[in-house]
Amino acid sequence: MQPYSEPKKQEFNIVGIEHLSVEDAYSLNENDQYLFLDVREEYELVLALVDVLHYDCCSMSEILDHVSKLPKDKAYILISNKGERSSKVVNLLKVQGFTEVYNLDGGIKAWSEAGLPMKSCSSEQCGSCSCGCS
Repeated sequence: MQPYSEPKKQEFNIVGIEHLSVEDAYSLNENDQYLFLDVREEYELVLALVDVLHYDCCSMSEILDHVSKLPKDKAYILISNKGERSSKVVNLLKVQGFTEVYNLDGGIKAWSEAGLPMKSCSSEQCGSCSCGCS
């Protein structure tokens, strides 16, 4: 895993956050220390989900209300459509004391373009976010 400070797949950036390529993120799929956290709104989840083992969702609009439910001993890879919202939430979580938080560079769009595994919302993951946001 090679985090980097300047995104390569998206224009939006916040100084001080780290990004992961979709390939590096996917390589962490089987590591239960990492949780893929989707910060898109619930209505956006019907479009597509990343197909990973350790996944949860909590929309950007609700994450601050539920941040206390997220364990600080986990590492988080945040996902949004193109990486902009997830960058903002990475920044927010760092302010809240989370230390190992990464933005998925380019978001789900870059994931899909790389041909990495996706799921449709008809799967068991859709609508079953456990952080209490949905």
